[in-house]
Amino acid sequence: MKAFYLLLFSVLVSCNSIETNTEPHVLADLYYRYEANTGRYTAEAKMTLRDSIAKKDTAYRVDGGVAFLNSGMRSDIVDDKFIRYKNAFQAKPANGPSFSFKQPSGKQTTIPGTLAPFDSLIMGPAPTKNFGFTVYHTNKEDFLAANETLSALFQPDNDTPKLATILGPRTDVGGAFKFSRETVADWPLTTGTITFIKRRVTPIYMDGVEGQMVEEVYSKPVPTAMVN
Repeated sequence: MKAFYLLLFSVLVSCNSIETNTEPHVLADLYYRYEANTGRYTAEAKMTLRDSIAKKDTAYRVDGGVAFLNSGMRSDIVDDKFIRYKNAFQAKPANGPSFSFKQPSGKQTTIPGTLAPFDSLIMGPAPTKNFGFTVYHTNKEDFLAANETLSALFQPDNDTPKLATILGPRTDVGGAFKFSRETVADWPLTTGTITFIKRRVTPIYMDGVEGQMVEEVYSKPVPTAMVN
């Protein structure tokens, strides 16, 4: 008889686990960027409700909407499979800027960002076609994790923008980041400005919510940069 109750208990636990895992849950596709030059945040949140049993995704209109940095976001795109919430405003750089919203159960959920804004990077010698260029972070312990990239956006004075990117992980000593000559091969030989962009993509796995958060922070432009 004892064995029977143990078996029954295990079956009940198993059933409860299945029910919990297959309940509809929120898919949250979150993005924000901070531009140090203007002090401007831009945030987007695409919200979907996934029914794993019916294998169906539907747009999730959040009760009370979605907030970023405690500022409400407006819904500007309504699709069959998602609703996009968006906002843009000026604010001082925040540590751990967060999205918040309610799940269908009414549970309030907060998802914080972790990428710290930076004012600028220190340029080494001017970029060259033969050697590329190196930049230095004021925090010498800074590095690129596997889910991060560092890009240099070159805006020529009289040409189209060009982008060079370093992929993480990188643990360069002394906070130095080397852009190889291959990354600047299509840069024109001219003057312009360079803006550095750090980007992090983090998966979201939490009770009732999954998805990803994309964070981008833009430095202030480095003026009178020259490519030779």
